[in-house]
Amino acid sequence: MGIAELASKRSKDPRSQHGACIVNEDKRVVSIGYNGFPGGCSDDEFSWESPEKYDYVIHAEINAILNAPTSDLKGCTMYLYSERGYYPCCQGCSQAIVQKKFKEVVLKFIGESDGMKDSYNGSATKKLFDAGNVKIRVLN
Repeated sequence: MGIAELASKRSKDPRSQHGACIVNEDKRVVSIGYNGFPGGCSDDEFSWESPEKYDYVIHAEINAILNAPTSDLKGCTMYLYSERGYYPCCQGCSQAIVQKKFKEVVLKFIGESDGMKDSYNGSATKKLFDAGNVKIRVLN
């Protein structure tokens, strides 16, 4: 989880920094990612303001999957560090996690969630993970 937290510090998003770390079944780090604009896109050309940023930002989970040196992530565990209390989004992130056949997702929520834990409680993500046999664990 410490590596996911460290990865989150690379995000330039002033409101929400998220980091992901993928480990294989031998607990070796496979990949890391954080929320940010696609490579080659200048941070000065795009807005970090909501809702504009949502059209451009790649989530930490997807970045970690895309950064992996292999496409075979079956049985891996993803550690997610979220400063705002977000579960993986149900459109894109959770789908990719299930599609890649991850074994488990471990979440650590830090700080205030701006109500996101209440308004987006991850129910769709949990349902998708259940159907795809992906365990979800939330650390305190």
